[in-house]
Amino acid sequence: MSDLYTRTETVEAHQWMPADPISAGRTLGWLLAHGVEFTHTRGPEATLTLTPDSVALVAHPGDWVVHHPRRGLSVLTNADFEADYAPAGAPRGRRGVTNVINGVTAGGSIIQSGGDIRF
Repeated sequence: MSDLYTRTETVEAHQWMPADPISAGRTLGWLLAHGVEFTHTRGPEATLTLTPDSVALVAHPGDWVVHHPRRGLSVLTNADFEADYAPAGAPRGRRGVTNVINGVTAGGSIIQSGGDIRF
């Protein structure tokens, strides 16, 4: 019989919030800093289309853009994101982001997934 194990993964994630110019600007700046090609529509219901490795990933308002250290980028709905991830806390020497929505820091967060999740 085999034992079951869980894996803890730390990722960086940004919630796409086009109705909030500050949060949207942080997300776009983060993507630019990582060299990710993207396009987006305008307005509070704007979509964000990422094109890493010629694969289109579309984020709708409230969706999360997640950068996995080993797997690259993905887009998750807010429900899927909240089911799999919890805040891991700000790294040393970095101030936490003050834009908090539903208890999850938006606009740039270090997030932890898997076992040993702490709130």
